[in-house]
Amino acid sequence: MAAMCIKTKMTYRADFIISSIGVLVTSVLEVLTIFILLQSIDTFKGWSYYEMVFMYSFSLLALMPAAVFFDNFWNLKTFIKEGTFIKYYFRPLDIMFSFTSEVVEVKGLTQGLFGTGLLIWSMIKMDHAFSLFNIISMIVMFIFSSGIMISFLIISSSTSFWIVNSDSVMTLATKFKDYAKYPMTIYSKSLKLIFTYIIPVGFISFYPSDFFLHPDSFDKSILLLPLISAIFFFISYKVFMIGAAHYSGTGS
Repeated sequence: MAAMCIKTKMTYRADFIISSIGVLVTSVLEVLTIFILLQSIDTFKGWSYYEMVFMYSFSLLALMPAAVFFDNFWNLKTFIKEGTFIKYYFRPLDIMFSFTSEVVEVKGLTQGLFGTGLLIWSMIKMDHAFSLFNIISMIVMFIFSSGIMISFLIISSSTSFWIVNSDSVMTLATKFKDYAKYPMTIYSKSLKLIFTYIIPVGFISFYPSDFFLHPDSFDKSILLLPLISAIFFFISYKVFMIGAAHYSGTGS
């Protein structure tokens, strides 16, 4: 299914190229925003420009799996509205797995490649060591961090089962990633608590970045990353399956 989806996407190569360029330009502009922000100050709550770039690049990598493998959730409302979601009930597969695997958005890889290059560049600029432990730890944290963003996408999209048009909810959920670009230290204690345990955007990039960049003084909240990621993904799966269980088609 993934292979067929990729072949379909590549049929319209101009669309793929233009979309990929759009993703790349957006990412570059966001890096420039950070650069402009730090022109008037040396550090941002103790974070230098290259540390901010590192954190931003990590957030790009954490968002990549959601963009590549879970993009079909943006179409869920359309399937529900048109009644075509009913087809997933007749497949001998888990409904959520069947729905998810139907679309692979190749252009999301552009974001991942740019994020990887940016992360390596920032580490070189900071003269940060590329040890085997750091690389393995980074990959593990990247997997768990991406699980949180995927959960946001699934939960917000699943509201379509009840409110049909979930655009506003999904837009709000994806906007949370903007908070992941900045250190949690800039927020008040109450907001930091919310962004750690209730809407855990801090685990998308801040806590992992803090662990790598400040090994002697990192926030111990990072130790909760696997647990937080697993809990939120489990909740997102349950929300989707509850919605699917109550779906009754269009009635036509």
